[in-house]
Amino acid sequence: MRLKFFPYLKSTILSVGLLVTAACATGPAYHPAGPGGTSGFSETKIDGTHYRVSFQGDSRTSRHDVEDYLLRRSAELTVQEGFSYFHIDEKSMDTDRTIVHTYRPAFYGGLHRYHSHRRFEFPYYAYGFEWSYPFDDQVREYQKFSAVAYITLTNEPSFGDGRTFKASEILTNIPVGD
Repeated sequence: MRLKFFPYLKSTILSVGLLVTAACATGPAYHPAGPGGTSGFSETKIDGTHYRVSFQGDSRTSRHDVEDYLLRRSAELTVQEGFSYFHIDEKSMDTDRTIVHTYRPAFYGGLHRYHSHRRFEFPYYAYGFEWSYPFDDQVREYQKFSAVAYITLTNEPSFGDGRTFKASEILTNIPVGD
């Protein structure tokens, strides 16, 4: 005896597999920036102890995470170069906002079955509504944050103005998460 749900089992398993694959395809936000200015971190050495560090998030990365990842990359760079502290000389944040309008086609009505009789539903624009009825329009706003900092690497916390950080504490307190 063949079960009724069996024909749908194959398509259900395929759909679940595609969803899992799509979920895994989005990688972690903290990674080196790729070519073409995609999301991630990058740094430029200005001279022996001065660097320009930047982090650009994608549409899923919050402003708070972008700031945290900028600090973390600065701390990693400090340890990598053999220093214990870094001082933020200058820092800036930028927000790139994109607004996307999605228009759906107007409702054309439908064919409904009541018992054995068929009845045609008239579309709502037949009753005086316009084609651009508000429910046909979806507006979404996407934000991408980016941060840039000019840092000085040092072995002494001599600045004392609240912009000098101990690299080991930053690496301990700001984990790299997905």
